[in-house]
Amino acid sequence: MQTGPFAAVKRVPDHVRNMILNEIASENIWLFDRGRCEAVTVGDMRSSSFSIPMAESPPAVGCELDNNEHLLLYDLMRVRNGQVMFENEHFSRIRQNCILTAPTACDAANVSEDEDLGKLSTYIEGVRSTTRDFIKCNPWENGDVNLKFVTWVLPSQLSDVSTAERRSELLRTLSYAVYYVTSFFPPEDWYEEGTRYAMLYDAQRHAPNAKILQVPLRERAKALQQTTKAFEVLLVSDNRRHYLVPEGSRSNYLIVSGDESLLCSLEEDILVGITLRVARRAAACARLPPLRHRKLVLGDICLAKSIAMLGTSPGVLPIKEIQVFYDEESKQNFLLAMEDYMQGKDEEIQRAVIAVRYRILNDDGLLRLESPSCDTLKRLRAAYEAEALL
Repeated sequence: MQTGPFAAVKRVPDHVRNMILNEIASENIWLFDRGRCEAVTVGDMRSSSFSIPMAESPPAVGCELDNNEHLLLYDLMRVRNGQVMFENEHFSRIRQNCILTAPTACDAANVSEDEDLGKLSTYIEGVRSTTRDFIKCNPWENGDVNLKFVTWVLPSQLSDVSTAERRSELLRTLSYAVYYVTSFFPPEDWYEEGTRYAMLYDAQRHAPNAKILQVPLRERAKALQQTTKAFEVLLVSDNRRHYLVPEGSRSNYLIVSGDESLLCSLEEDILVGITLRVARRAAACARLPPLRHRKLVLGDICLAKSIAMLGTSPGVLPIKEIQVFYDEESKQNFLLAMEDYMQGKDEEIQRAVIAVRYRILNDDGLLRLESPSCDTLKRLRAAYEAEALL
């Protein structure tokens, strides 16, 4: 372990440095660069400057990228009593993120899939070792805290990783940072009373299965959170996708239907979070129905009995109300979504949709839910917490 400001800190792009400085919760950052791990301080980060001019902010995934703009891949882990909660799941997700972001063509390279994944696993285990060492050397004394792993890569670096050897070489040279971030964990009364959500329309992640920062979307979500006083927002697609609501801006969610079924979005439409993965096991432990994955649209949300947020910081958090619309544009989107949902439905469902639409229109766009008193969600949360450090 090297200490002090070495060359690595000068190779951190400005937008990555700014992100770290805006969210860091302690004095120390560990940088891994070119096979060497360096411990630097907030002061080192502030006093250094990137040696190559960079764009001010990371690009939106799905936009045409300049080869001098970095993609940011990251993972957020909750640390409790010196251990990462659900550690295996987190590093499995980082591994999957690498596969999605830098796929190889093993057959063309005459390399077996096992050998290719073995090379990748070596990199992931190195990240795991660095993370464990960071936690050991920087113990957090004030309860739980979130730890962030972030790496940055140029599109030009991803343009030629068609073989295991080339991807292995890329991973050996990939820089990354590990540090504690400012964390908010909902107080216990939130689990008793529920939290507040809002709907963000015409919003979707361009690479839903990969944990890649999409800055413009995140900024829109944060702005809506501020104006509606919502803890989180649900992303609503446009009419071409029938107002699909796959996930939140930084979370998954699940629905408890009228018959106590547990519903969640299709995996192809979402970033499958660690909390969702664990919730599947927790449901079985609590003798609840297994989670059913299917397309979930705005009409399904409005007809739900209860809904829970699933995320690293909140765990399983009941949602008591959703601000479905908040201005004329969002109101029109809501009305169009309800009309779209009723197409082809039987009379019973149509009557239910008309009734809930009436309630929302007469309550200033607010959908009220029974989530805080839902016994199914209480049992799921208890089982989830029991799984935390197994």
